[in-house]
Amino acid sequence: MPNDCQPYLPLGDVVLPQPDPTPQLVEEVMNRFDFQRVQTAMRALGWTYYNETESPSLETLRTTARRLLDTVAEEKESFVEHQSGGFRACWYPSSTVTLTFVVESGYSRNTPGARLPDHTAAR
Repeated sequence: MPNDCQPYLPLGDVVLPQPDPTPQLVEEVMNRFDFQRVQTAMRALGWTYYNETESPSLETLRTTARRLLDTVAEEKESFVEHQSGGFRACWYPSSTVTLTFVVESGYSRNTPGARLPDHTAAR
C-alpha cells in the first residue's frame, strides 16, 4: 500500500477511514517517559546543551523529545531514527514509536571487502 493511502476499515457496505493511531502513540510515549530522571542524569554528568551553562529544563527536554517523536511519526519509515540532545526517537514497523535517552553507546560493523591473496601459505 503506498504511503499516501490511508488504510480503511470495512463496516458493512460503508467504508470509513481508519483513524491514524500515531498521535496517541506519541502522547503515550511522552506521558510514560521520565524526563525528571533524564534531567537528574544530565545534572549529575554536568551535561548541557550547546552554548548553555546549565542542564536543560524539563520543558526544554520535553520540547526536544516531542520534536524528534513528531518527526519520526510523520516520516513513518521502517527503522528510521532521529537523535538530538541525548534523545533517540525511533519508528518501527507495526506502528511502534520509541524514545530513548542515551548516556553512552558503541557501534561496530564488519563490512566484507575484497580479500587479498594469502602469500604466507606453505609452498
